[in-house]
Amino acid sequence: PGWHIECSTLAKIAFGDHIDIHTGGADLIFPHHENEIRQSEAYHGTDQWVDYFLHCGHLTVDDSKMSKSLGNAVSVKELLESVTPDHFRLFCMLTSYREVTPYSKTLLDIAVSHYQTIFNFHTAAMFVLQGRIKCTVDTEAIAKSLQRFPSELRAYFENDFDSNNAILYILKFATGVCAAIDNVGSPTDFCPPADVVKVVLEAYSTVRYYLLMLGFEIEFMKDPVPLAAGLAESQTSSSDDLDCAIDGFVQYRNQIRNLSLAVGGESLNGLLELLRQHYGDSKTEKQILKEYRKITAPYMAASDALRESSKQNGRIHITDICTSSSWEYQSREVAIGVQLKAAKKASRTSQKTPETKE
Repeated sequence: PGWHIECSTLAKIAFGDHIDIHTGGADLIFPHHENEIRQSEAYHGTDQWVDYFLHCGHLTVDDSKMSKSLGNAVSVKELLESVTPDHFRLFCMLTSYREVTPYSKTLLDIAVSHYQTIFNFHTAAMFVLQGRIKCTVDTEAIAKSLQRFPSELRAYFENDFDSNNAILYILKFATGVCAAIDNVGSPTDFCPPADVVKVVLEAYSTVRYYLLMLGFEIEFMKDPVPLAAGLAESQTSSSDDLDCAIDGFVQYRNQIRNLSLAVGGESLNGLLELLRQHYGDSKTEKQILKEYRKITAPYMAASDALRESSKQNGRIHITDICTSSSWEYQSREVAIGVQLKAAKKASRTSQKTPETKE
């Protein structure tokens, strides 16, 4: 009797005169819970002390209940030598709370495998959001799954806390999101479209929210609020860094170009002075500049080629005006137009080339 009174007293201290849900092992239905009910209802003067009892199936080893008295208990320390707490949480949720759960390495391995699905989902979402893969994303398919996700997941839990099918539904959703991401290669610089960021971030946030609600730690999954802010900041930062790099690149090219044109700068004056000493009075200033430009012609050609290459392949349009150069980004549509124009020009040139007569 003392055992039952002790639990009734602790329940009163913690919850007062009424409990919504009371859990315990299936072997406690009688006599323990029966005694608790009689004691507490008599003490509180009520006909219903607990609304719902959830009696759990046992964890078994070789068809026997795991317990210290039987000497077959596995300590938490021993358990965590082979799996993480989240692995074991998933292991428990893959069985209905009412059913007996056999403890075995095989079933733990299944839980570990399912947990890998969550990690794969996390990795795929991060790769998309951070622009680490160039891909196409079926945003419509993900959006449709997101729309029905909360209600369908809730239906599983409302069906006698069907944790097994609920977890499998979350895993199916995560796998579906991964399937909607079509990886087409590793980019040099890829900024995912806004609609892709929105739907993938929402899917990521949804999975994380429900897993945390179910008690998982999922430490590798990031908080979506600072994640979203970080994405915007990193895109801005990356853009600023790229602008600085292009500024330096264009300035360097402009210096080479001006040297090739023999205009301005102390370096140029020094080079011209060397040429004057070489030629002496045999050539005029104009002739010396002409000779100089012959020497630097390959550098000028390389500078022009770099400008055209940047325009056709890198979507960076460089404009040379006298001794200065400026640049701007081209839209993807303009860049494609430039490439098509260059291809047509090359085609016309090849057609005009006269055939060699034997």
